[in-house]
Amino acid sequence: VKLDRLPITTFQDVIALQPGVTIEGNVRGGKSNEVLYLIDGVPVQDYIEGGLGAELPRSSIGGMTIYTGGFEAEFGNAMSAVVNVVTKGGDNTHSVAVRFEKDNWIPSRWNKQTDQYNEVELMARGPIIRDNLFYLQSFIGRFQNTRWWQDMQEFFSSPNNSEYSGFTKFDYVASPTLRVSLQGIYSFRQFYDYEFSWRYNLDGLPKRSKNSIRVTATVTNTISDYSSLSLSISRFYLQNRIGVGKKGDVNLEPYRYDLFLRYIIDGERNWWANTQQLIHTVKGDYTSQIDKTQFFKAGFEGNFYEVFNDLVKFEPQRTYFGKTLENAPLLNYSNTYDYFPRTGSAFIQDKIQFSRDGSMLSVGVRWDFLDPRARRPIVEFIPTSPTEFQQQVNGSAKSTFKQQLSPRLAFAAPMGPSSMFFVNFGHYF
Repeated sequence: VKLDRLPITTFQDVIALQPGVTIEGNVRGGKSNEVLYLIDGVPVQDYIEGGLGAELPRSSIGGMTIYTGGFEAEFGNAMSAVVNVVTKGGDNTHSVAVRFEKDNWIPSRWNKQTDQYNEVELMARGPIIRDNLFYLQSFIGRFQNTRWWQDMQEFFSSPNNSEYSGFTKFDYVASPTLRVSLQGIYSFRQFYDYEFSWRYNLDGLPKRSKNSIRVTATVTNTISDYSSLSLSISRFYLQNRIGVGKKGDVNLEPYRYDLFLRYIIDGERNWWANTQQLIHTVKGDYTSQIDKTQFFKAGFEGNFYEVFNDLVKFEPQRTYFGKTLENAPLLNYSNTYDYFPRTGSAFIQDKIQFSRDGSMLSVGVRWDFLDPRARRPIVEFIPTSPTEFQQQVNGSAKSTFKQQLSPRLAFAAPMGPSSMFFVNFGHYF
């Protein structure tokens, strides 16, 4: 089904239309951060909060593959689902497209069941050098007041949630067997959260932002009519911010509830955060169609991370009934860390289709490793009484190198003109 024919605003909405998926993106009862997102086979993941790390304009999407279970050995670091988005490219014909969409054509005084959503998208593609060099450029802007606009309009100007995303791609056909692709994805979002207990003091919640930029270069070499090699190098930067200004500007006055302890009526949330992720990825694949019934694939992936987090977070002390203690010192949950872990994987898989009945057998194995490159605290429990213990940190120890072999086995067979039988075994983590 073409994306422009579906009732969606983002390509993630396609996932929610699949069986066993909630509107929030939970697949088969799993958490939303257990879904792996790939764009042209390269991860675009938010490794701290989970989920998708960058948006993509709909006009740049050529197709999507959604696996909601039984992943082959090619895919790892996923428990619930794998989503691989394949982007479009330019061709020998220049084309331009414009799209505008909104959900509140009817005035708000008559129809309040909207998000006051507005979206504009531009796309252009074509040749730079005919038959050799092509381009595609797409841009999308989204502006909305969210489903809580009737409360938020009392505190913020419209729109209170804005997002700008873009995609740029250049394809160079050096020869009939060699192709080079360079692409860039960028996304900038500013928004406010909504919390029911803050509905009468929403401007006390900090403003948030999420910005990301990914640059990827891919070289594909067709060795023969039945086999090819592909190598990708990617740099992905992602920043999440909570609050504006400097962390020293955080207000340390506790916020106050109403008499019934239901709503916060005065004060600010004492939060400020700057979280940054920088991921360099190297990925290679070899594919070969041995004959009409057998398909072989092998590959590797290496990821080099810098994960930085600077958090200032204070929470007021509360009574047993939840009322804040205005004169008590705030509880400090602030934290700062900077880590440089590494991960990698390698896999082989073989697919065989039996010509007699059309059944399919897939066999593979995957090897993953994690090198935290960090140290962990050594915690001892010191008895202070026959029934009580006190935690005591006695130094630190180097975090250990982790690795895992994951077998993958799947079999599918037709059971009739409109029925299929599937069996899958694998180790997923």
